[in-house]
Amino acid sequence: MLGKQILPPMLSSKAWHRHKVCFDHIGDSRGGFVGECCGESSSHFRNQNQQYQMKIKQITVSIAVGALALVALATPLSAAPLTDQNKQFLANYEKVHQALVADDLATAKKAAADLGAPGSDLAKSESLEQARTAFEKLSGEAAKLAAGQSGYYVMHCPMKNKDWVQTSDKVANPYGGKEMISCGEVKK
Repeated sequence: MLGKQILPPMLSSKAWHRHKVCFDHIGDSRGGFVGECCGESSSHFRNQNQQYQMKIKQITVSIAVGALALVALATPLSAAPLTDQNKQFLANYEKVHQALVADDLATAKKAAADLGAPGSDLAKSESLEQARTAFEKLSGEAAKLAAGQSGYYVMHCPMKNKDWVQTSDKVANPYGGKEMISCGEVKK
């Protein structure tokens, strides 16, 4: 019954009460109106009803579009799958990372040699300081590869202002050695 519908915005509350009898009693089964009420023609009511229905549709579409936008924003962007070569790079990079955390230059150099050309500077290092400087360059490449991949964490050391990638969310800082092992935080 039309009298049970929400008050159309085109009618003031006074007009609604004046025409309520018409809405309750002369509406046909399709939502149109027949006859006249209080001097107003049925086409007047029909136009108001059509405008009201159009506004409802516009609001419904706006809500649906907003909901889709929220879903799209909430869905994390996934990175392209890593190639076997990229996986191997990250695995060897992790070995270098662990060696530098332990202040083990010999193991870091050996793992860096397994990286090929990208690890050549680190493999030639004569000190932990040189190795860590070279590791910083490798970390930029590792961060690009690990971006959006599950199982990799980009970490940041605020004291040294340097980043690195690791496979655990527990901080293991390669830049300060054993003395600074827990200095850092997950960057993303």
